[in-house]
Amino acid sequence: MKNKEKQSTPRVRKLETASDCRRELAKVYRLGRHNEIATQDMTRFASVLQILINAIRDGDLEARLQELEEQFASNNGTPARSGNGYSKRH
Repeated sequence: MKNKEKQSTPRVRKLETASDCRRELAKVYRLGRHNEIATQDMTRFASVLQILINAIRDGDLEARLQELEEQFASNNGTPARSGNGYSKRH
C-alpha cells in the first residue's frame, strides 16, 4: 500500500467579523478563478461564508437592539435623545 501524500491545507484566519468573512470570501474566489480549488468547492465555501456573514450581522443587530432596549428601560420608557434635533415635549 502506498503512502498517500497529504495536501497542505491553506491557513484560515479567524472569522469573527463580517469583514473577516468578506476577506476570506475574496480569497476563495481568487483560488477558484486561478483553478487552485475546484469550482464545486469554491461554491460550497462561498455559501458557508455567506451564512457566517448573515449570522454575524444578525448577532450584531441583536446586540445593538438589546442596548437600545436597555437605554429605553433605564429612561423609564422615554427614548434617549441623541442630539438629533428633536425637542422634549412640555
